[in-house]
Amino acid sequence: MLERLRSLPDRLALVALTAVAHPRRVLRLGIAFSVLAVAGMTQLSSDASVSLLTDPGGDTGRATQAVESAFGSEPVALVVTGALGDTLSAPGMTALQTLESRARRVPGVQTAFGPATLVDTTIEQIARIVRSELGPKADAAERAARRAIEIAKELGADKATTDAAAREARLESLGPLRQEYERLFARFGAVGIPSLTNPAFVQALTLGAGGAPKARLRWMLPDANHAIVLVRLRRGLDDSQIRRAGEHLQTAARDARKRGLHVEVAGAPLVAAAVSRDLTRQLGILLPVVIAIMMLVLVVAQRAGRRRALLLVPALVATAVCAGLSWPLGLGLTPATLAALPVILGLGIDFVIQIESRYREARATRRPHRAAAVAVSEMGPLIIRAGCAMAAGFLVLLASPVPLVQRLGLVLALGVVVAVAAALLLTPALLVALDRRRLAPRELAVAGKLDWSRRRALVVTAISGVLLVAGILTAHGVRISGDPNQLASSGLPELERAVDAGEVFGSAGQIRVAVRGRDVTAAPALRWMSGAQTRIRALDPRLRPGPSLTELVTAGGRIPDGTESAALLKVAPPTVVGAFLTPSRELTELSFGAPLTDAEDLAGLQTQIDAILTTAPAGFTATAGGLVPTLVDAVRGIQGGRPWLLLAAVGIIALLLLALGYGARRTLVIVVPAAVASGASSLALSLSGVSLSPLSASLEPLLVAITVEFAIIVEMRITGARRTAGSTIAAATLAPPQVGFAVLTSAVTAALGFAVLVLSPIPVLRQFGALAAVEVLLAAAVILVLVPALTIVLERRSPPERPLGPNAPLARAAV
Repeated sequence: MLERLRSLPDRLALVALTAVAHPRRVLRLGIAFSVLAVAGMTQLSSDASVSLLTDPGGDTGRATQAVESAFGSEPVALVVTGALGDTLSAPGMTALQTLESRARRVPGVQTAFGPATLVDTTIEQIARIVRSELGPKADAAERAARRAIEIAKELGADKATTDAAAREARLESLGPLRQEYERLFARFGAVGIPSLTNPAFVQALTLGAGGAPKARLRWMLPDANHAIVLVRLRRGLDDSQIRRAGEHLQTAARDARKRGLHVEVAGAPLVAAAVSRDLTRQLGILLPVVIAIMMLVLVVAQRAGRRRALLLVPALVATAVCAGLSWPLGLGLTPATLAALPVILGLGIDFVIQIESRYREARATRRPHRAAAVAVSEMGPLIIRAGCAMAAGFLVLLASPVPLVQRLGLVLALGVVVAVAAALLLTPALLVALDRRRLAPRELAVAGKLDWSRRRALVVTAISGVLLVAGILTAHGVRISGDPNQLASSGLPELERAVDAGEVFGSAGQIRVAVRGRDVTAAPALRWMSGAQTRIRALDPRLRPGPSLTELVTAGGRIPDGTESAALLKVAPPTVVGAFLTPSRELTELSFGAPLTDAEDLAGLQTQIDAILTTAPAGFTATAGGLVPTLVDAVRGIQGGRPWLLLAAVGIIALLLLALGYGARRTLVIVVPAAVASGASSLALSLSGVSLSPLSASLEPLLVAITVEFAIIVEMRITGARRTAGSTIAAATLAPPQVGFAVLTSAVTAALGFAVLVLSPIPVLRQFGALAAVEVLLAAAVILVLVPALTIVLERRSPPERPLGPNAPLARAAV
């Protein structure tokens, strides 16, 4: 089994070697695959939701899914700007009632809750208690009020006049019980007869001393100049449905302005949907830019004429096929995909450059077809082994707790496999077709100036070891930013509105506590939830508690028993009850608006909240979900896993190289320099104090996977040169200049694939691209220095090992 695995790269290279004899067929096949890939790309659906930052199988992910399925998504806020005296007036409340009612009817909206809904719900509460205490006479008064409303509407009266007629009819019907009726209202703080158009009643319900909004209503009335209507969309809507819902809400807001309300619409779901739309546009902008840059690299760096820029074709085919396969594999178009595709293009060109570099050497003494066969026979197995190692390193990212990082690893691994296949099948045919003259091999003169000795090699190795250990130990100290706004383009209108709304609302994300039990309306559960709300609010004055079951059923500050709460829930509007409670009464939520501040600050707050939630009474559980706990979980998982991901990437690549036939010494020579480059990068990031996005936090294992190919190529050349140079030191001095130009050119192409992301308006992509570009270039320099040093330090006294590949059939076919 092990022998089959070791010979697999050679057998695959034989397949590529047959393509040299049939270049036209291969090129036609490449064109056909490209057409199918482009068709697949058109089916890609974009995704930039916050769910990409959390593990759906964890406690936080399950809690988030539960409350979103039952009660809707993160809120979309309808921010009403204007003095509360005007907003809470009869015309203002009538306009708000219309706005909230229209919002609830928008396709995709699960619930909408604002000041008008609060007043209507409170009126229902009071009416229930009045009916229970006044008996049949109260029902008769309500019938009289309804008749008065019907008559007023027939006469074309407005809302205020209709409500006034209902009040008078109700009071007249009560007769002697009128005073008792008004006394009951006063007991609940009502001023006058409860009505949406009774400003005294509305303001007594919503405002406290001095006319300031009551503390428990800060989520709805944040200050004296703003009111909020919270809208929750149904879970499972795609981005186009969310965007259409946002457009309907915008229309309702514009109509409300005609009624005197100034309303803005904003929220995290609308930002995510806008980012998803923006991703497709950016893909169409960034890929042409990176293609043009790569063509320039091939023309200038290789000095081979403009026609040879067609060598970009294998990399383009690989990129297109990878993007096309993302559709049936369900990977979608995410920021991870956008980050990976330019990199895949750069890696594809890297493989092409390695093949062309060997082709140049062989072309000096052979005809084009023979030179292409030699290049494939010698470089094919090497590139396949390097591709396997890189794919294994990328797949390590699947161990990350962040789905966004997992998708990055999957897309890159898929892209490497496709890029290797495209390079080996298409490049030889293109080299033969484009060959017009013999091309001199390129060498890196600077590398030849390194005068190696065993002592110097030991010093370099020791310094490298220190850098590696320091990088691993300091990986925990790198700060991780959990701001979801980093996924959105700078200047995106939906993002700007969300930021403005967050400043008014006092929060930019939600902590949504899923409370579960057999009956969460039972008195023990209600008492605990009421106390937990108070304790959580006391943790941070910036927390804004949202609408909840306890607020709905509490009357006069008293927690009702199970019978009372059940009776109240029967008469409360279903649209209101459904915002906090499932029909089975097994799930409710406590929500808190929270600011998106530093991740460590949020993590400390979340720890305190989790401690409170563990005090839930027997038979009930409480788990935090929502945007803020999602971000905290992502940051915790990344910070805790960064060193282990780096070590896992190194370990898996090392095991794979051993399985492919590299001995322990050669595996160390290849893997250690790649690990050192990544460790040094981690150390530099820790010392710089930069805050990394979740995507950038995956750079170390990604860098190991990319640079291990450079190490394989340099090590192969040194091993081969040792057979003719006579000593390891001589081989370590001669080989790097021969392969250095190809390695650095490959590093430049990979770095440019990353660097193009700096042009993106998405902050997370800009940071990822800039850091990765610099690190790849530095890693290539480390490889060119450290691989020769380690080869000397680990020198064996036995005869030099034979380089892996080409095997006998390959060698005979290439002659």
